[in-house]
Amino acid sequence: MELLTRKLEALKNAGKIQKLEIYVDILNICLEGKSKDVYRYFDQFLIIWREYLQFDKVSKPEIDKNFVLSLQILFTYIKKSNDTEAFQKYFSVYEEFREYIRDPVEQAKLYQSFGYIFWFIQDIPNSKKYLQESLDLINETDDNFSIPNRYTNIGYIYEFSGEYETAEKYYHQGLEYAERYNYNTALLLAFAALGRLYYNRGNYPKAIKFFKANLSLSDDDERNTNRLVTITNLANSYQKIKNYRTALVHFEKLETNWLQKENPELYYSNLVNMALPLINLQKYDKAKSHLQAAQKFAEKNQAVEMQFACYLNLSIIYQTKKDISAATKCLMRSIKLAEDTGHHKQMGIAYQHLANLYKENDLPQKAISYFRKAIKLYRQSKDWEKLSCLLNLLAECYEKTGKFKQAYETLKSFEKARDKYEHQKNETDELENTKVISAGRSKQYIFKDSNSLISREMSKRIDSQLIGKSDVMRKVVQQAFLASSNSVSSVLIQGESGTGKEFIARLIHYASDRYKKPFISVNSAAITSGLVQSSLFGHKKGAFTGATSNHIGYFEAANHGTIFLDEISEMPLDIQAQLLRVLEEKMIKPLGNQKKKRVDFRLISATNRNIYKMAKNNQFRFDLMNRIDTLKIKIPPLRERKEDIPLLIDYFTDTISQRLKRVRPRISTKAINTLCEYEYPGNVRELINILEKLILFCEKNSIDQTDLYFIDSPNVEEMKGKKFTTLNLKANEREIVKQALLKTNYVQNEAAKLLGISPSALCRRLKNLNIGHEIGVRD
Repeated sequence: MELLTRKLEALKNAGKIQKLEIYVDILNICLEGKSKDVYRYFDQFLIIWREYLQFDKVSKPEIDKNFVLSLQILFTYIKKSNDTEAFQKYFSVYEEFREYIRDPVEQAKLYQSFGYIFWFIQDIPNSKKYLQESLDLINETDDNFSIPNRYTNIGYIYEFSGEYETAEKYYHQGLEYAERYNYNTALLLAFAALGRLYYNRGNYPKAIKFFKANLSLSDDDERNTNRLVTITNLANSYQKIKNYRTALVHFEKLETNWLQKENPELYYSNLVNMALPLINLQKYDKAKSHLQAAQKFAEKNQAVEMQFACYLNLSIIYQTKKDISAATKCLMRSIKLAEDTGHHKQMGIAYQHLANLYKENDLPQKAISYFRKAIKLYRQSKDWEKLSCLLNLLAECYEKTGKFKQAYETLKSFEKARDKYEHQKNETDELENTKVISAGRSKQYIFKDSNSLISREMSKRIDSQLIGKSDVMRKVVQQAFLASSNSVSSVLIQGESGTGKEFIARLIHYASDRYKKPFISVNSAAITSGLVQSSLFGHKKGAFTGATSNHIGYFEAANHGTIFLDEISEMPLDIQAQLLRVLEEKMIKPLGNQKKKRVDFRLISATNRNIYKMAKNNQFRFDLMNRIDTLKIKIPPLRERKEDIPLLIDYFTDTISQRLKRVRPRISTKAINTLCEYEYPGNVRELINILEKLILFCEKNSIDQTDLYFIDSPNVEEMKGKKFTTLNLKANEREIVKQALLKTNYVQNEAAKLLGISPSALCRRLKNLNIGHEIGVRD
């Protein structure tokens, strides 16, 4: 309220354009506070907007942006509050001023809101129309992350309408989109949607796999509504395969006071869903109590779907207690609700239940009527499992009524439906060959159709991709995520220079609970010996000559975050003793300060040396070594994961070309083979340097094996001993000069002596032959 008051006060002295900006802030405050005042302030905004347009006939993009933002906030509030009257009122405002919404991304976002609201008021054609237009608009832009539910939202409308095949098409497109851009948020949505779809189509084992995949990637936050919905769906799937105890375990996770207060619809939906496992575990009174509480809530809030479910489940309890009259009444009410709303799925379920009730109570003729209605709907949705089950039951009813010909024809249809169901069940599992790394609160998906070992969001956090497909690198990434689940224990990363130790350290930090806090990287070898203590622990003003101000050391800068000590093996022994004390006490004492300061940090260390051998030779403190290697990760050299080299070449050729603003060169197969055979003593860092050199100096936008004369590989050795097919000096001059430079390690003066010419003459030849730039020769 205080912030709102300040904003309202600011309006008094603001000009028109400033007022528009202030009103956007006010609308945001109303949205966050779920206040209906959003309408009043939007109307005031609209008055000023109209005045502005009358004053300035030519609109400006920066001013138009305020109008677009105000619309976004307004329709987001309408969507969240399901205020259909407000939608009808303000939709005309959108139509009046739609010409001022020039950004296709913002237009696409508005269309998403419209699609949802039209769905809510059961205007399915308009819902499909706006969601499809939103999808088309956003896909024409370069923005791949603004609307992660671009496919799953429109898919849901088709699923809701019973058009399962079309829904499945959109959901798979959503899954492909998520994997293409390594987008975890979109991936969670696609997994949840596919799980729900397969649940609705009766493929419960497949649904369980998708729901479990979703949960393994989502945060363990008990107040994450999307996660709670997925838990509900997973529990429902388990009860469909009659694993009622497991279903109940999941349902009971949602029976919380917080959920009842913050999301009563989900809370009471959960009570409804709990009824079936409770009934099957013969806890009838508890089930009935839950359903009656949910029914009161549903009737009060006109929640038709919940009312339908309450009636349906109450009918099951009444059937169990042999109260057939009460059971029939409940089912008739559920059928009326489904038919009034035109919900095909609910109609099919209610018809099936009533048909079963009539069949079990020796009323086969009535059962036939409702079985046929249900079969017609399930045939439209191609739900072969339910269809085969119903056809079999219908055949039994025909037999009871003496209609043997119809029974025979129905059994033939049953066999066809059963065969189609078996074929559907045996289709390739979409989750095959995908891996989910799970470690406490740290979860990441390894994308099966991507060269990245981490998601796009995680790549942004660590400012780097981790490219590869080798098992050894997958293991390193998995160990990093496991380490991130414990944000206290020290980690030691071992690996040769250039293997990417800092990237793994960043991955551990940014995948942990500390990711919002600082990551401080320190090169232990680069700290001047006289300033080590000041650099690490800080100093007070006047602590020593030149200390003109207070200085915060690396450990204090890393408070609540992570400090990464690279090349820790190079740290002086006296400083190692101080570091050990800091690790034990979590206290630091800046130079010149008499008081110690408490610090909370996670230590990650790295070294390219055998630190255990150093400790044995008294070159590194043994007690410190035991403190820093609580968790240990060893990064393999590039020569031990050569299957990753082609992927790294492809990735870095792209990124280097973009950075250098060069057209990406074509690399011949022979050149790639040569690059793959090289041992890379400098590891990935050396590969990057080689590729950068090749891209800078390549001719005709092409890289061939002959351009790799400066690396030591078997193929290049063959080139070094090349035999000339002609003795013509001019024809061989280029290769002779190259070989001279190779033999002298590219030292220009030495190469000139070998050739028997002066250095200046060699310089002219290099220029004339256009090869001096290729090899980085030295004087």
